[in-house]
Amino acid sequence: MKKEKAIDMTKIPKTPHVRICMGLAKNCVCAQQKHGVPNDGSAMIQREQDTRSCEGELREFYFDGKIHRDPAEGPARTLYCNRAQSKLCLITYLWKGRLHRDPEVGPACIAHDAQTGVVVHEQYYWKGKEHRLNGPALIERDATSGSVTAEFYMQHGKLHREVAPAEIYYDIGRLMVTAVGYYNRGRAHRVNGPAYMKWDRNGELTGEAYYRNGVLHRDDGPAKIAYDQRGDIAFLELWRNGALIDYYAPEPTYWPVVRPGVMKNER
Repeated sequence: MKKEKAIDMTKIPKTPHVRICMGLAKNCVCAQQKHGVPNDGSAMIQREQDTRSCEGELREFYFDGKIHRDPAEGPARTLYCNRAQSKLCLITYLWKGRLHRDPEVGPACIAHDAQTGVVVHEQYYWKGKEHRLNGPALIERDATSGSVTAEFYMQHGKLHREVAPAEIYYDIGRLMVTAVGYYNRGRAHRVNGPAYMKWDRNGELTGEAYYRNGVLHRDDGPAKIAYDQRGDIAFLELWRNGALIDYYAPEPTYWPVVRPGVMKNER
């Protein structure tokens, strides 16, 4: 894949405008301060006040009416959940109003849990689209342990990964994969195997689906298969090029109990 063209940072002046909001509400106490000295030698400060008390603090850098800051200088938007304790909630890097940061340097969007401070969300952007070549573009973590709960591999805003699954879900309690999905340029796709697979907490396969170029398709068998708790087939469907051909739901070899002492086949 061709190398991404870098943005010329010299074409836009240094960020001259910072907006600071004290609080999370829309009408919280806000202050705007223009950095640098205009032609007349004065600095401009505008304030909008509200009587409500605020706990958070939002800092935003603006240029030409859009949230903007050179990613090399730092994030364009920083949200503190608690101003007194300096607890971070959200950090975002934006260029001309679009989420943007070199994926090789770090994520463009970082979210922290307000209580634990754990990073629960990391998202990589390039020119406003989720994008990362060497790793997942979106990572989600448990707020308590910090363990990864889901990963999404994306390029140019679309789920995409060669050979391996593009979306992966984890059971953090058992340290195991619970579901995967294979994508090619935003469409569910896999040639040699199911594009979707899901497992229960015991590691038993509960369902699988075969996709080709975004539609359900399988030449040599059912495209959708679901399994019951015993591992027997609960139902299956035959699909060709996105069209349902036939389906099959076998009679169960046992009947689950509706209530103690009463079986479904005893009605």
